[in-house]
Amino acid sequence: EPGTIVVCTTGSLASKKALVLSQKGSKLLLLGISRVPRKVSDIESLKKDLCRVKIFLKTKKTNGVFPTRYSLNWKIPFDVDKTKEGIEKKELLKELKKFIIGKYLEREQNENKEF
Repeated sequence: EPGTIVVCTTGSLASKKALVLSQKGSKLLLLGISRVPRKVSDIESLKKDLCRVKIFLKTKKTNGVFPTRYSLNWKIPFDVDKTKEGIEKKELLKELKKFIIGKYLEREQNENKEF
């Protein structure tokens, strides 16, 4: 179901975590991070390191993923159901990367405020 976190079990994305954006029959549209940021202690080097983040937007069958008990209720402000090949997909991936990095930085800043 949309919003569920899954682990990819097949192909080049094996062992990568992803978020289910939509489901049509037995096919899932997945948004995930294929290269995660490293652990850093300084916030300035964190912003520099976030440039290395690489995301993916793929369709996979339900047999190729393993659902977890976790879910996210993100409101993604893009129309990802109409993904197309080429330039439009690249632009969509850039926007989604900015969205994910923004969410990640929000979480880091909230954790730093607690201490």
